[in-house]
Amino acid sequence: MQQFACVILAAGKGKRMKSQNTKVLHSLCGKPMLFYVLKLSKKIKTCKTVLVVGKQRETVMDKFKEWNVSFVHQDRTLGTGDAVLRTKEILKSVHADVIVLAGDTPLLKEKTIEKMMKLHSSNHSDITLLSTFLEEPEGYGRILRKGNKVVGIVEEKDATEKERSIKEINAGVYIFNKDKLFHYLKEIKPDNIQKEYYLTDVVRLIQKEYGDIQVVTTDDWKETIGINDRWTLSQVSKIIEERIMKELMKDGVTFVSPDATSIDYGVKIGKDTVIKPFVLITGETVIGENCTIYSHSSINNAIIGKNVEINENCLISRAHITDNTIIPPYSIIRDEKKKK
Repeated sequence: MQQFACVILAAGKGKRMKSQNTKVLHSLCGKPMLFYVLKLSKKIKTCKTVLVVGKQRETVMDKFKEWNVSFVHQDRTLGTGDAVLRTKEILKSVHADVIVLAGDTPLLKEKTIEKMMKLHSSNHSDITLLSTFLEEPEGYGRILRKGNKVVGIVEEKDATEKERSIKEINAGVYIFNKDKLFHYLKEIKPDNIQKEYYLTDVVRLIQKEYGDIQVVTTDDWKETIGINDRWTLSQVSKIIEERIMKELMKDGVTFVSPDATSIDYGVKIGKDTVIKPFVLITGETVIGENCTIYSHSSINNAIIGKNVEINENCLISRAHITDNTIIPPYSIIRDEKKKK
């Protein structure tokens, strides 16, 4: 069975976030954005994961030091091609093709990457790309085709007016033949408006040499969303919340109004529990079976037993509520000793 290594690009400054914090550490449902990409790498069972870090690298490395990943520092942001090239030495002894993911695309699905891996292996491809179609593709690189054949990718800033009208966009997710990848990375040049080394130029060079290029197109364009600003961050957060609640509802939990509920990743809730609108559930909260949480209550890092009723406008923080308890409205229960 073919093995795959994974390179995650997380060195970008994220200027449009207008933040002192590096983009990949911004929170989505209680977890850093980068958490979801690393979790995906773990799910697809890559033999090695390399994280390319830049701004606030010490903070990022400390945050993910227990994830069994290797770190490579991109001290100057010279583009995606330069970022991947810096992993060459660390991947030198790894006998595997290379999956490249972006640290700001947390909605990618496991089944999509597995489909790419399967197509790549069965065709012994040089490159396998992920694409999707957008009615408004502004901001994304466009897939260039001649008939059905991919001949290149053009970044929007370098695209002609005709190329900008193309609806098929590059999702920034790739699988490369490792040897071809590092061979052609040495040949790319920063001949573009941003004066950067584009990873997408490898596609053009391999096509020029009649290499095999495969494309997987996802119908779910949302999974390809890259987060560049706080508006997109909020929209992606809603999608992740929806996924969390959908899985919990499959297991027997009722959310009376999912759109009016906020929940963190990792929250556990037992079956037959009912969550009313405008409830906030955060941290590592565990709620037992057959509970009712009424509107405008907030539960943070708490353990709630079975058959518990928490009435309106309650705040429960770092506390343990035992089975068969009724919490009256406007209660504040907080265990100060458990603060970290």
